[in-house]
Amino acid sequence: MKSTADADKLEALRAVTGRTEELRKVTGEVRSNDPLVAFLYLLMRDHLSTGVVEEILVRCSEHDTIYTNGWLADYCKNISQKLK
Repeated sequence: MKSTADADKLEALRAVTGRTEELRKVTGEVRSNDPLVAFLYLLMRDHLSTGVVEEILVRCSEHDTIYTNGWLADYCKNISQKLK
């Protein structure tokens, strides 16, 4: 016999799953096989606000950039190649 705690966890899971399905219907489910889209989606969903990303995008498009941390710049180039 399942415990009350297990039953409560199961009910909470059903509520979350139902909410997820509801949100998908309201906001639209989008599919993509583009690794850059996946990277940006996870970055903005879990770590940076869309406003911060937008500010960075504007700064990056204004001019050429000189990088002062060679290792970090090379790492970013590596990530960029992986996502292309």
